[in-house]
Amino acid sequence: DVLPDTSRVVAVQIDDLVKTGKLRLINLNVATLSIQTFLWNMLRTAVVSKSAPKIVIAAPAEQHCEIEALALAIVALECGWKPIYFGPNLSATDITALVKSNRAQAVGLSINRLNDKKVFEAEITKLRENLNGAIDLIICGNGKLPLAHLEKFEGILVTRIKNFRQTLENLTTADTN
Repeated sequence: DVLPDTSRVVAVQIDDLVKTGKLRLINLNVATLSIQTFLWNMLRTAVVSKSAPKIVIAAPAEQHCEIEALALAIVALECGWKPIYFGPNLSATDITALVKSNRAQAVGLSINRLNDKKVFEAEITKLRENLNGAIDLIICGNGKLPLAHLEKFEGILVTRIKNFRQTLENLTTADTN
């Protein structure tokens, strides 16, 4: 239950140690690869019901951190969803294609840093338009990112990564009522 969040926290702590010079970049690379491999193995070996709702999990364009997106996929599994995951740095066009080809009911986006807010917002706007408002879009950030203004758009749910589980459970409950 806490494993995906723990993996994300460990990666952030190691990143902080590298930034302060207490660890070398090679330590970050080894830890990142180990955590990614562990999460990928969990994801690839999971058994999911054929009737499970599908969710595309991605790190959108200019988002390169894979650990948080993989953690979201594991949480989705734990909530009874079938995550469809194809890695970081995906364009709105690619995410839309994944949603349509897999008939997904939702999209979960992992946002690690906002290097260029305009590019990010343009991608989110394009994704929202491409999905025609028919698919719920869950944007997950670390709580330090200025994402709350996105809630004004219909069908966009903004949450912290640690609250992703509750958001999925709320969607599942809403779909069954």
